[in-house]
Parts: sequence; C-alpha cells; structure tokens
Amino acid sequence: MQHKDKSDLIFGIHPVLEAINSGQKIAKLFCLKKKTAIFNEILTEAKKNDIAVSFVPVEKLNRLVKGNHQGVVAQLELIALFDLAQLIEEQLIFKDDVTVLLLDRITDTRNFGAIVRTAECFGVDCVVIPDKESSAINGFTIKSSAGAIFNVKIARENLKDAIFVLKSAGFEVISITEKTNESITGFKSKRKRALILGSEEKGISPFLLKNSDHRLKIDLHGNTQSFNVSVAAGISLYALKN
Repeated sequence: MQHKDKSDLIFGIHPVLEAINSGQKIAKLFCLKKKTAIFNEILTEAKKNDIAVSFVPVEKLNRLVKGNHQGVVAQLELIALFDLAQLIEEQLIFKDDVTVLLLDRITDTRNFGAIVRTAECFGVDCVVIPDKESSAINGFTIKSSAGAIFNVKIARENLKDAIFVLKSAGFEVISITEKTNESITGFKSKRKRALILGSEEKGISPFLLKNSDHRLKIDLHGNTQSFNVSVAAGISLYALKN
C-alpha cells in the first residue's frame, strides 16, 4: 500500500541531507544499508541530531514514495515534541494528580493513535515514546487518534532515562505485564504515576520491568492470552484513575 500522506515525507540523498542541516524536525529516517561516503554523512548528521534511523529493504522505500528515493526517505515531525524533564519541572510538578504514559516498542501507527486517543480521554498529562523502535507520527497516527494527538503532550526519550527522571520527581512507575501475579484490580496508585505498556510481540523490556515499582496484570477470563495493546491501555488507565 502506498503511503497516502506525502506531505510529511522528504526523499533523495541531497534533499534529506539539506533538511537535516537546515534544522527541519525529522521524526525518522528510513534508509538502505549502504557503505558510501554520502550515506555515512547522512547517518553521522542523523546521530548528531538525535534522529531515529530504521534500516529497511528497498521494497519498504518503494511503498513509501513513488519517486527516485536514492535509498533514503525522511519523515518530518507533524507535532511539537516536549522534553520530559523540562515538562515536569515547569508544569507537572505543580499538579496534584498526574499520569504519564510510556509506550515501549509500540511501532504500529494505528495502535499508537488509538492509545493516544484513549490517553487524551483519560486526561493523561504526557505520552512518552522511545527514541528508537517507536511508531512514526504521521497522517495515519493523526487519523487513528481522531485528532487527539494535538491535545496530548508527546515526548520522545530514551525510556531508561525517562523512568529515572520520573522516579526522581516522585512518580510511581507501574508496568502492565502478564509476567506477574499482582492484579491491577483494586490497586491504588500514588497521585503521581507513570504507566508503562509494551508491544504485543515483545512486551516491556526487561530493564524497564526490573526498575518498575509495581508490575500489574489485567485479569483474563477467556481463552485468549492477551488484549490488543490499545485496549489494555484503556483498561489500565481506567483502573488507575478510578
């Protein structure tokens, strides 16, 4: 399927390099693995500017754009991103009831959009996505969030660093996982809480699980072993906010 929202894509070696050097806000680079001087320059500049890079086969690039991509496609940021530590210091520290949602390795744009929509409905103060292995923020995301993404603060951070920032600010860190015997039913969280959800395929990374204050599961009563992650987000946020 062709990428239908072309306005957020730049492709071609020199246009992409120029976009990086001119300070364009780039969400992610999709590129082939090529060992050439110009590709090395692009990757070096991407690293300097903290731009996530995904190495993909040429078929992926062909699906993204129809033009001569020359092995590289850049996806522009469609929303402003926040710095988590600064957001806590300047805004969240003054609130009595705060919820931060961390999404670990959730790469499907529709799931991400649905989670953001749910998060906005529950008044989540910030959604944190990882600097690598995260969903792109594109037209699909906006559509699946029903536009809610424009009303939620999004931060892109290294999640290992993020949980230490949150703990230092007095947040209780809670992972939703099946790898526990403690149920979310009846659990009473602190007034400042950070909730971690992982992908359906990989779950929450071991480091984040180990450094969580609590690991909670959603009780299941059928034969299916897990919820869709966007459904799990809704159940978890409802349980912790009520």
